[in-house]
Amino acid sequence: MKKIIWPLLVGVLLVACSNNSDRPLPNATVTVVDEGAKDAGLDLQALGELVKKSPSPAKLEEALNQPGSINNLDLDHDGKVDYIKVNEETGDGGKKDLKFIDEAADGTKTEVADVTIDRGSDNQGNMNVAGNQNIYGNNNTYQSSFPIGEVLMMAYLFAPHPLYYSPFGFGAYPGYYRPYAPVPMASYRTTVNTYTSHPTGTLAKPAPSRSLSGAGSSQKSFGVRNSSKPVGSGGFGSHSSSGSSSSYHSSSRSFGRSRRH
Repeated sequence: MKKIIWPLLVGVLLVACSNNSDRPLPNATVTVVDEGAKDAGLDLQALGELVKKSPSPAKLEEALNQPGSINNLDLDHDGKVDYIKVNEETGDGGKKDLKFIDEAADGTKTEVADVTIDRGSDNQGNMNVAGNQNIYGNNNTYQSSFPIGEVLMMAYLFAPHPLYYSPFGFGAYPGYYRPYAPVPMASYRTTVNTYTSHPTGTLAKPAPSRSLSGAGSSQKSFGVRNSSKPVGSGGFGSHSSSGSSSSYHSSSRSFGRSRRH
């Protein structure tokens, strides 16, 4: 009798373990990374190149929010590309910061990306584009150096002027704006390639890998939409450009939240 019961008991235990193997542990935190965030939404390198080609933050904001632009973000999954507003700030050491803000219907604001520009030395400017780690993954940044005279935005940013804070947001759009639907990834990649194939300046070399986990306390603090809502497409992977090396690589610097959105 014992010889019969023992195999049966072992079998029951194995079945029970198998049924429970896929269940999350009590109180466990599960982080899901949107794999599509690596390939569509708001390409960081293209964003940096668009900044360089724009004569002012207001014109940059207008260029971002047009059909066929490099903006393909739909964080709230409503079938429409989100309007991205641009805020300008003065950073430490005379650097200039451009904050890219996505405002939701409930008024919640997400700082999607931050562009820091400085004049550097020897007439050579520097740019760092940092993506929100909740959208792009942890430490996803894009850096480049360029001759100041080749970048329209430099003439605006470093001349005396009032800082630009976008007066627009969800439901309060400029007259030129018309909502539009996200395009397929293949079409979006074609648009991005028009900016990234021939970048202005020299790009940093790629890091061998990047982490897609949540950001640590030392990372940049971004305003984020309601965490109970899924984050949609946004972000992308590395690109290579002819004639120069390119990358996104890790940054250990800490950033503060935008003071005004």
